[in-house]
Amino acid sequence: MRELENAIEHAVVLGQSDVLLPEDLPETILESASVPEVPGALQSSVTETKRQSIMEAWRQSNGDHNQAAARLNIHPNSLRRLIRSLHLRDALAQIRAATVRSCEIIARKRAMGKLKHAPPR
Repeated sequence: MRELENAIEHAVVLGQSDVLLPEDLPETILESASVPEVPGALQSSVTETKRQSIMEAWRQSNGDHNQAAARLNIHPNSLRRLIRSLHLRDALAQIRAATVRSCEIIARKRAMGKLKHAPPR
């Protein structure tokens, strides 16, 4: 299962289109693949992997759209389309708000002298 998750994540990030195609997956996965019992199971898995990859890149880039796109190795416009099509606007807005709150707390602690250097990441 882990190998499949890694292969899908790799294909999502390095794929040439917004749709995951069989040729984006490694041969080892294609050779061992069985037909999903539930129709749409593969597409559902791909969609969830895309969502998780985008949200993780968003967190790592502190909500910076261009940095997140660069981390995913896609054009910023493609990231915008994916955010819209995967209905991620609200989730990403919550991540951004949490990041802003964290930065504000750190700034207040520094101003009060309670935090002398940057916290570990």
